Amino acid sequence: MFYDTDKMWEKWGRRDAYYGVLANERYRGALDDDARGDFFATGARHFTQIVDDIHHHLDAGFRPRASLDFGCGVGRILIPIAEASDSCTGVDVSPAMLDEAAANCDDRGLANVTLIRSDDDLSAVDGGYDFIHSYIVFQHIPVRRGEHIFDRLLDRLVAGGVAVVHFTYAREDWFKQALSPLRGLPLAPNCLNLIKGKPFLDPPMERNAYSLNRLFAILQRHGMVRTYVKYTNHSGYLGVVLYAQKDAA
Repeated sequence: MFYDTDKMWEKWGRRDAYYGVLANERYRGALDDDARGDFFATGARHFTQIVDDIHHHLDAGFRPRASLDFGCGVGRILIPIAEASDSCTGVDVSPAMLDEAAANCDDRGLANVTLIRSDDDLSAVDGGYDFIHSYIVFQHIPVRRGEHIFDRLLDRLVAGGVAVVHFTYAREDWFKQALSPLRGLPLAPNCLNLIKGKPFLDPPMERNAYSLNRLFAILQRHGMVRTYVKYTNHSGYLGVVLYAQKDAA
């Protein structure tokens, strides 16, 4: 790629943070009360479904206590996680996103949230967590970097803890998949913006396909004894949500 994906994410944080988190035209620009309410309601529904899935497929008695949301953005899912946890850490590469997340947590009176700027080694993330979550985030991270971060996240999952992490692995349209490397050419993303009727200066949103074999090898190496896989399809980008519980021993 000819662009720095971390810098692009910070551009989204400064330019159009809510759309950068959830690419729906309803969430562009300054959100009115209805749009803002809908935006955060999607996060609450997502978290409710995740907890139901964990109870049904992994651990009927699970309750998050020390939680971490990687790629927390403006707090869409971080907030319901924090409301259900004793403590919650939000991690993101974009300072602008973290500033917005802090404001949203303050608006709700959440005093149990710590916000941390990410690096590839998660060097500022201390301690252990019994719940680690990430959704529609790793697809925007180059694969080898993403695998390394995934490995570092699982290092911080305590015995008996649960990780719920989303990855994309393929694109439905093989022709568009073959053309994906062209998005890295100078101005190519801007030209595609015009073709799609989007603002010319919208930063690119990188999409990456991960190897499921390599992801499962990372899970097994970290002692995950129970797993559940849920398929996703975001506008033709095929993905999985990997649910995994670490050996309690």
